[in-house]
Amino acid sequence: MKQSHQPNIGILGIPIGDLDFCTTFISHKHGLAKQLMLQIEEVGALDPQVALMLLRTCSGFCKLSHLARATPPSLSVKALELFDQDVRSCLSQSTSVDLTDVSWNQAQLSLSRGGLGMRSLMLHAPAAYIASVCSSGYGLQSLTHLTHAMEMFNVCVAPADKISLDSLASSNIWRNERSRKLRNANILQIRGFY
Repeated sequence: MKQSHQPNIGILGIPIGDLDFCTTFISHKHGLAKQLMLQIEEVGALDPQVALMLLRTCSGFCKLSHLARATPPSLSVKALELFDQDVRSCLSQSTSVDLTDVSWNQAQLSLSRGGLGMRSLMLHAPAAYIASVCSSGYGLQSLTHLTHAMEMFNVCVAPADKISLDSLASSNIWRNERSRKLRNANILQIRGFY
């Protein structure tokens, strides 16, 4: 295996390096996804339902979820926010519906909860990263990005669902459990509870 002495490197589709490198790397991936979204918008002019299915299964959350799991949210959140905005725009253009904030929040819910399954990468990135770090087996106390990811996660959930380093170290909190907490917080937000 060839050893690299560069401070920044992309490996297995993941940026490893400083903020500028990670932002540029993710922006490039975002640009590729944006091209696909523009094509989906064209399909939406002919068949909005097909466009919705393509957006949900080929170009939405799934397109950059690997990056969200493996890149600290502090390095990726701005690019993921732009990606979410483009997904919202593509959905709006494909369906010819002007999405309010409330309707966009509902669209982000799963199909079984009355949404369109358009999960937010920006919202799920902290939970995805925390799940990835926890399942990797590395010591939780030594990872500085983990603390920031937990702070971002805790802002999005109800007080009873907040997590700490101690709770991560003492129990195995699965990714699905954190996703459930985010979905519940999204439902409460739609209903106007917080």
